[in-house]
This record gives sequence, C-alpha cells and structure tokens, in this order.
Amino acid sequence: MRIVLLVGLYVFAVTSNEVPQAIRDEGERIISSFKNKCLEETKANPSLVENFESKLVFVEDEALKCYYHCIHKHLDVFNTNGEINAQKFTNKFPMVTSEISLKCLPKTIDKEGCERSFEMVKCAITALAV
Repeated sequence: MRIVLLVGLYVFAVTSNEVPQAIRDEGERIISSFKNKCLEETKANPSLVENFESKLVFVEDEALKCYYHCIHKHLDVFNTNGEINAQKFTNKFPMVTSEISLKCLPKTIDKEGCERSFEMVKCAITALAV
C-alpha cells in the first residue's frame, strides 16, 4: 500500500509542474513567424507540442523532437559543428538564463540533430516550470 501511495505522490509531483503563461507567451512570440512551417515540415502533433511546453508532458516522439530542431535551425542557435551554442540559445530565448543554458548544454553533447534539440528544450522548460 505504501508503494502505491508513493508512486501516486510522485506522479502528482511530476505532473503538477507547469510553465508560467507569461513564459509560454514570450516563447510563442519568439517563434511565431516559423512555428507553423516547422509543424508542417515535421508533421509534429500540435497537442504534443502544447502539452510538452505547458504541462511538461515529455513524449518520445520523433516528429516532436524534430519540431524543436526546426525551431532551433530557424533561430540559428547551433555552432558550425551542429552543437547548440549556449550563448546564442540564451540570446534567442531571454527567459532562459545563462545558468540554465550552461546547465542544460551537457545533456545535449552525446546527442545529435533532433534528439539534441529535444534534450535542450526539455531541460530548459523543466528549469522554467513552477
């Protein structure tokens, strides 16, 4: 019985975090000119994007991962080796502090392409959640 209760509390704790509306609005403003293009190009499910960005529902979905890679390409946050540049990331997303970018960057090092972008966004969004 204790295990069930602890698992239930853990699930509640993980799913109760949300990204503040003001941060989500700022993110939307930043990507608005190419968001639809990236959704179309990657065939990402808009509901998965919304749940990921607002409620921290992380789904292993290749189209979702590539959606964020498309966003990052449009924002030019990569260096010449295809790695995410923490300073560029912070400059493009001012709500993400340098500390958050530098904390998240190591999670992307052994990843490539879509997976790299997804891990960076997942880490940054988690850090911004309340």
